[in-house]
Amino acid sequence: MDKQVVSKQRLADHGEVLTGKREVNAMLDLVKQETERIESRFLEPACDHSPEAQKVIRLIDYFTRLALLRTKITRNIEDYQNVLWVKDIPQQKGCFTQAWRRDENYDSDVWIEIQTRREPELPSVPPLCKDWVEEFSLRNNRDLPKLLPEITRQIENPDWREDSGQPEVILHSERLEDHPRV
Repeated sequence: MDKQVVSKQRLADHGEVLTGKREVNAMLDLVKQETERIESRFLEPACDHSPEAQKVIRLIDYFTRLALLRTKITRNIEDYQNVLWVKDIPQQKGCFTQAWRRDENYDSDVWIEIQTRREPELPSVPPLCKDWVEEFSLRNNRDLPKLLPEITRQIENPDWREDSGQPEVILHSERLEDHPRV
């Protein structure tokens, strides 16, 4: 049983009366179907009925109708950009849908839940091999990372001098077979 704290001062100042959790839930159960309609509004019977409050209500009504006008209704499955079929949800740990079965571990409002696993951290590449490793092959946890057969590096141009017209750096190709330590 919830304990309600009632302050005579707050009652006098604001007209505040606390309603118990059980009573609130019972009232919400009475209007459950209505809460699922986007155009529904609920007003507290004790709320202000001044012209300002009526303007707020009309403004909310306007924005709700405007949102409905701007929402495209899709009636054909081919019109959707992405479609997720229940049969495509893997039946494994971390994936659940109410379409399979009822489960006490999930709230009845949860229709689909897919938990993603954290991607493992990439292994660190030794500095000697860093330029030679194909980055995307590091994500493949079934095979060893692939090494590039050849790399191109920028090196200082030994012929460069100021006003020589030569580039300061040049491209130099190196082959893996020439670097046995890699």
